[in-house]
Amino acid sequence: MRPYAGLLLAAAAGCASYYAIDVVRDRAARDYRCPRGSVSVDDLDGGAYRAHACGHEALYVCNRELAKESDPAGSLYCVRNEGGGR
Repeated sequence: MRPYAGLLLAAAAGCASYYAIDVVRDRAARDYRCPRGSVSVDDLDGGAYRAHACGHEALYVCNRELAKESDPAGSLYCVRNEGGGR
């Protein structure tokens, strides 16, 4: 079972990344009043994501620990970095 531990961790990280991309996509669509389908998101690693939404570009930072402070279930908390976009 041990050889599969790394694979399971990588799969879990990948799922978390896809979830974060969806959260950022929803957030950018709302922030820029842009259709969700028109928002693309790049994973920059380390919890940072760059969203492109209807001519706007913004950096979002996601953190599960901040979410746990307000939501015991620990959903993801993503905020727009005001200095990271256009």
